[in-house]
Amino acid sequence: MIDNADVNFKISEEDMEVLKHVEKIKDYGESSFFPVFGGKM
Repeated sequence: MIDNADVNFKISEEDMEVLKHVEKIKDYGESSFFPVFGGKM
């Protein structure tokens, strides 16, 4: 966890705009029963 917290990066404004408009996944198929994929969390 320490190594993960030590990652130092910055997302550019251009990349943030792209990320803001990424199409949400509507169907996770067989994995939809997991709460995190099924929208229950």
